[in-house]
Amino acid sequence: MLKFVLSELYRIGLGLWYFYDENLRTKDVLPARVISVGNITTGGSGKTPLTIYIAEKLSQKDRTAILSRGYRRKGKGTFILKEDTPLIKWDQVGDEPFLMWKKLKGAVPVIVGKNRYDTGQIAVRQFKSYYVILDDGFQYLPLKRDIDIVCINQKTVLKGDHLLPRGTLRETFAALKRATVLVLNIKSDTINQRAIEFLQAFKKPVFVMKYEPVRFYNFENVQMSLSGLKGFDLAILSGIADPQSFLMMIEKLGLEPKKKVIIRDHSTYPVPKLRQLLKDYDFVITTEKDLVKYPTFKNLLALEISVKLDKEKEFLELL
Repeated sequence: MLKFVLSELYRIGLGLWYFYDENLRTKDVLPARVISVGNITTGGSGKTPLTIYIAEKLSQKDRTAILSRGYRRKGKGTFILKEDTPLIKWDQVGDEPFLMWKKLKGAVPVIVGKNRYDTGQIAVRQFKSYYVILDDGFQYLPLKRDIDIVCINQKTVLKGDHLLPRGTLRETFAALKRATVLVLNIKSDTINQRAIEFLQAFKKPVFVMKYEPVRFYNFENVQMSLSGLKGFDLAILSGIADPQSFLMMIEKLGLEPKKKVIIRDHSTYPVPKLRQLLKDYDFVITTEKDLVKYPTFKNLLALEISVKLDKEKEFLELL
């Protein structure tokens, strides 16, 4: 009952927020092409892999930068992660910006700061960026954007959800009307036509995104093939918003973990417990976002994934 009441109060607050944005707010404008990648849930939509994918593609055309607030980071102020940035602790900037920086190998600067207009100015002035990507930007309304991409989990569409704190929705499905492009993330599942039809009702271009496993690797980038772990005693460690999709992908590879450790999104597993887990099993498999949070262990492996989009050419042309 309490969550229902709080959810309704949250809905009223959203209404006031929308009114202010539409009638009173003056938007900041950057001299760049601003592309927002966001979602309407608290996590599990796949916006970080999609942001990395878009940054990789756009950086082949022109100078590109990513702007991130650095959710739950410990560091204060602005951080600039680029090719020659000395290695810093992930928790200073947040796990997602740190992962994007590592995955893009510094070729695309990741600028972490609360005010995306200020960090956008750094991207334009210091890096001459033509493309500026707002990571988790759908709810960041003070900054004008050229395209709003919203990534949404197929499970969320099919099962439905409620506003916080009753559910995981930051905004209702009606907010999708603000989007320019909708991306349905099926992860490693199959496409459900009902989910496609639901999104098509918003009269926006709809694309389907899925994950494909690539390899296993550890912090030192020692690689192992997707079939290389068969026959070993395995454990799973997952600290993401949608751990079930990760578990399903592991199982589809024909692996049968004997132990599954699931922790909250953005949280960390105590290192002493992790050391014991690594002693008890031949390998511990985790996600790429989780791997950056822990010390170097040879038998702690991340499953690397790649993003695949249907109608990829059409999608990239919209950017």
